Amino acid sequence: MEANPASVAGSKMTLAGVDDGLWSVEWCDTLSGKRIAEAELTAAGAALLLQPPAFQADIAARLKKR
Repeated sequence: MEANPASVAGSKMTLAGVDDGLWSVEWCDTLSGKRIAEAELTAAGAALLLQPPAFQADIAARLKKR
């Protein structure tokens, strides 16, 4: 792994098979273990669009149905 990997920005993905409605998402930097962002999103049609904040190397999302 590079000592200083390039930043990743503007990525997005759709998570399928989720319950429709309001969700909270918490983004964490897996290298530092720190929370870097949080948001509330709405799923529709059993799909949830996730757009992580800019990150380096790796990121994790914790989702919770509201």
